Amino acid sequence: MADDNGRSWLVEVNSSPSLARDHLLDDIIKQRLIDDTIDVVEPIDFDRKRLFEVLERRISQDIKQNTSTSGTNAKNNMLNRDLTYILNGAVPRAYGEEPAILGNYTRIAPTKMSEKYCKMMNGT
Repeated sequence: MADDNGRSWLVEVNSSPSLARDHLLDDIIKQRLIDDTIDVVEPIDFDRKRLFEVLERRISQDIKQNTSTSGTNAKNNMLNRDLTYILNGAVPRAYGEEPAILGNYTRIAPTKMSEKYCKMMNGT
């Protein structure tokens, strides 16, 4: 992969990495990796009890209204209310939005240059 400055990057993907921390060095290195990964992912805390409550209600409504006549807007509004309730008002990061904290991660792709090349290749 190449970045905007033409610098080459080798990306290694291990499909089954060991996060065991059997030794002090493992603990030092892997805990930082775990912490940085959690920062990048930014998982949202949610209320499991509320999730169960909403799922139970939605399943029972679907069973009662097998031939639903509710419009798409009404369903979307209800879904948004349910998600807001489950997530305690927290809003997930938008698709494509860079995380606030990258830790020791560096974004190498996509770049503005790669997006330009993709547009040229697609003729847009």
